[in-house]
Amino acid sequence: MRTLIVRSSVLLAAALAALPATSRAQAARDAHGFFIGAGGGLGRTSEPASDVANVGFMAHLHTGWRFSPAVALMLESSFNTANDKNVDSATVIVEGPSGSSELPSRRVKLGTQSLLLSLQLGTTQTLYVRPGVGFAGHSFGSYRQRDGDVLISQTSHEWGPAASIAVGRELPIPGFPLNVEAVALYSRGEDSTPARWSAGVQIVREIQF
Repeated sequence: MRTLIVRSSVLLAAALAALPATSRAQAARDAHGFFIGAGGGLGRTSEPASDVANVGFMAHLHTGWRFSPAVALMLESSFNTANDKNVDSATVIVEGPSGSSELPSRRVKLGTQSLLLSLQLGTTQTLYVRPGVGFAGHSFGSYRQRDGDVLISQTSHEWGPAASIAVGRELPIPGFPLNVEAVALYSRGEDSTPARWSAGVQIVREIQF
């Protein structure tokens, strides 16, 4: 998975660098000050330790302050929307007051959310890189005991440290600039989930104030 992330990022970075530079004015985009951005894309999240992987849509939000055309500090959040429940054919053994019983093993797809502080280096007209550190939340399936040995399936969450990297460039679309980014995220769980890797491609619309 790590090799796939590196190769995908390198290939996209090379493709972005080959795009023709736009000749229109970028004063509004590159002004100093506050900006916001939002977008989405498609990504793959995997848990190597449990041999599970999902492909799903991603949503992205960020806000920050641009110190110069090539330096910006950002607070960003991403959401992997593949977090619906599905039922596996495997079973789990549950010990209760009435003895042991078998329940279908319910697993939540690898829904992952992150909140990161990142530093973007490079201009949107050429090529930029954005490393970030923060926290990520992992969704996972679990059971909650109710009324003695009655167990209710539910979706639980836990948080752990995370780090990310994004490489992108502005698409030369007159009148409606968009950024295309290759993104990768590594996040650790706590007690119930192992480390996860996420990688994907997203399109982001940014507005400078």
